[in-house]
Amino acid sequence: MYIIDYYVEAIEDIHFNTFPGFLLRGAFFSMLKEIDPKLAIQIHESKRIAPYSIKIFENLKTGKILFNFLKSNELTRFSFILLNEELFENYRDKFIRDKFIISDKLLVVRKININKISFKDVSNSIQTLPKNFTINFLTPTAFRLPVITCCKHCHVYKSIKMRQIKKNKETLELIAQIKNRRGAKCPLPDIKLAFYNIIKLIEVFDQVDFDLKGFNDWLNIESILISDFKEGIKTMTIYEHRVTTKKFFRGFIGKVNFVFRYVDEKFMKIAYSLLRYGELTNVGSNRTAGCGMIRLIFP
Repeated sequence: MYIIDYYVEAIEDIHFNTFPGFLLRGAFFSMLKEIDPKLAIQIHESKRIAPYSIKIFENLKTGKILFNFLKSNELTRFSFILLNEELFENYRDKFIRDKFIISDKLLVVRKININKISFKDVSNSIQTLPKNFTINFLTPTAFRLPVITCCKHCHVYKSIKMRQIKKNKETLELIAQIKNRRGAKCPLPDIKLAFYNIIKLIEVFDQVDFDLKGFNDWLNIESILISDFKEGIKTMTIYEHRVTTKKFFRGFIGKVNFVFRYVDEKFMKIAYSLLRYGELTNVGSNRTAGCGMIRLIFP
């Protein structure tokens, strides 16, 4: 993946009339339309996993995420993450910008950093394996629930996964019921859902070069548990077009502490590698609008 960090300053104060991730996603697609209008439509209308993520504004002095406004003449950073490397390599020069328009106000680009990072790079950077860790969920986070929740020994699970569906009435009715689960979201810090989400991104845009089956089996014996969230987590609802469509997204933010129940260095390294990767890509639903930004904290 390519990570493009834009360091910007607002010429005048900018007060957001919606969640800033929606504004940045609009800026991203405006840029894509200039590059290739057909590509912009293709990505926007695709039902497949989106090949990009967005990180919203961060104050570089305080490290705080900016939800409501940008102060003039203060350096902030936002990022476009291109999971599909060809998207950047084919239009490299087009992503070099000297300005953006956000809420009809001018943002001047002071600096751009571009980094190419793979899952292997992230994994190789893991040096320590502490037995507990904290995730700070910086922006609203929610995870899409899996359609199948039964275990691998269930005949329906096997039928769907192996595409060997027996066309008898009982099985088809059961599968129809399972499919009704599609679209359900969980605004809670379920670590397994986070891992499933990150793994899916790697399967599509990178390369899974670790023991995926063994890791999933290790997860399924509840090897990682929530230990506490002393400072609390809270629900946050954001609106994309409050006046016109009332379309909203609900997620949680806050710090959550986790502990390894079963210590296995092989799988702990995989877990930390995945979480570091998730720091770069965002996790969960609506990552294309800056949701699911996380920060992994070691004790």
